[in-house]
Amino acid sequence: MKEYASGIIAGSKSNKYLPNSLCLHLIIETSDHKVVLSKISTGKRNDNPDTWAATLGEQLEADDFRNANNFYEDFVSGWVKRAFIEECGLSPEDYYAIVNEKSIRVLGVDFESDRYNFSLVCVVQVNYPFMDYYEKIKSTMDNNEAIELKGIDISEIPTYLVQYKNEKERKEYHPSTFLRLLLLYVHENGYSRAENKISDCIKKQMVKKCKQKPKWNNS
Repeated sequence: MKEYASGIIAGSKSNKYLPNSLCLHLIIETSDHKVVLSKISTGKRNDNPDTWAATLGEQLEADDFRNANNFYEDFVSGWVKRAFIEECGLSPEDYYAIVNEKSIRVLGVDFESDRYNFSLVCVVQVNYPFMDYYEKIKSTMDNNEAIELKGIDISEIPTYLVQYKNEKERKEYHPSTFLRLLLLYVHENGYSRAENKISDCIKKQMVKKCKQKPKWNNS
């Protein structure tokens, strides 16, 4: 939060960082139970370029939740649709063919303390396995937003969460990616099962590290 401290406490001459706009952190899940990770374009200097995010982010616009003086009853689905159309380059027809709109779920609200930003975390499923989905959008993707996609099995999420403790590995991912993956894993497995599986993964990593430590040479 040091990056924003001057804007928060410096008074009338401070840079106006607050309030930030509300952001959508949208996790895309494919029909073969993979999470889509997108590599943020190198040109996006304001959003951790060249890191992996799960999956995309989109700032809220006034037109997402109101039309003149009327407010949409369910603005989230419209927000998700706009994110797909703008970042994946889909037509409305392609969007409805590819995306299972009924699967949209709000997982929570997260707070990115490094930039004082609140985000609505959602998940949506698409109607295709990862490779088919990638083939459908790779030619229409906005390369100013993402330059590469990959899919990871939901069952493998604990192994990615464990990487957070390693600073070198952690920096390969967008700062919010680990929280997004955690929320999705809890959503898919429930709190108790998710906690047990993550704990088991941590224990296995600790055992593996212990085995890799050099033994003392008593000679």
